[in-house]
Amino acid sequence: MSLMTAVTSNGEAADVDISQQKSVVMVREPSWLPLNKYEHEGKEVLRITGSMVFGQRCQVHYVDGSKSNEYKQYTDLDALIKRFEFIVYKGYDHDRYYQGEFFTAVPPEDPTEWEHIPPPAVMPLSNAPYSGWRPKHNQIAAWYNAPENAALRATWGAYPEPDEFQTWMGFYAVTNAFLSSTARPAKLVVYT
Repeated sequence: MSLMTAVTSNGEAADVDISQQKSVVMVREPSWLPLNKYEHEGKEVLRITGSMVFGQRCQVHYVDGSKSNEYKQYTDLDALIKRFEFIVYKGYDHDRYYQGEFFTAVPPEDPTEWEHIPPPAVMPLSNAPYSGWRPKHNQIAAWYNAPENAALRATWGAYPEPDEFQTWMGFYAVTNAFLSSTARPAKLVVYT
């Protein structure tokens, strides 16, 4: 008997007897990410984020869904981003008290489509708008309205129209959940 530990579709580890199998195929998600090309602290990197809103910090997000400890400065991971040749998308929160820049750095292979939002001509006093780069509205909307995201819809309500998106109260939570949704462990599919 020849056993191999595999991750099942529900995320649990299982031993699989591969001695009687004709072929074993590893299906990796996200499939667009090159295997072991971007590694940090022994884990594959999905993206790197940073913020200067409410203080400085940055963090590495891994393919397995985990995150590194937060780094204390916004620029602490700049060398890693440069070494990986990640594409950096920056945005700006225009809150009248806690404004600041933030970024998401992704591998060049990442298929997410991004759009640029110009700064508003007039700043509202509440629900301050965002400007800069963000994933395209229609990609997030389709994901948000999928049945598996009912809990988000229960919390944040109906998905807003494009012109209301940047001032929507769920903007940050839903955008971060969408970006994290591409982080899934590899699946082992055994064909007999």
